Amino acid sequence: DFTDGGSIDHRSVDHSSVDSRARVSDDNSAAAAVAAGSVCVDYGAHGTRGFDGVLDYKRGKAACKAALQRELGLHEDPDAPLVGFIGRLDHQKGVDVLLQVVPHIVANGGQVVMLGSGDPHLEGMMRQMESDHRGRAVGWVGFSV
Repeated sequence: DFTDGGSIDHRSVDHSSVDSRARVSDDNSAAAAVAAGSVCVDYGAHGTRGFDGVLDYKRGKAACKAALQRELGLHEDPDAPLVGFIGRLDHQKGVDVLLQVVPHIVANGGQVVMLGSGDPHLEGMMRQMESDHRGRAVGWVGFSV
């Protein structure tokens, strides 16, 4: 946490992964954000890379959560618990159990994001989950690296 007046020498941080707009020689905030691991990088719709430097992890986490909610069409709610699953859709992974509790999670103010492919029946259940809970649950069938 760099909010207590501490700073970091920006010359000691590898800036190669940070957009040039964040490389400010007179300001340690960008370097501090990178060093603290609390930077939310937005690749945007056209693959362009933006920088949203944050000085502490709580603000960084909130910024990344809001960006994810916006991008996926979820209601932007900083207080909503967000459950995420990324993996192969197979019963041995417990996907069916998660899908069964989605109505309970959503009814209690939570949100669910699932990404994966596999068992066609589970893929269909995931699509149905999104349809039933628009704005609160997203099911992305597929996988890409």
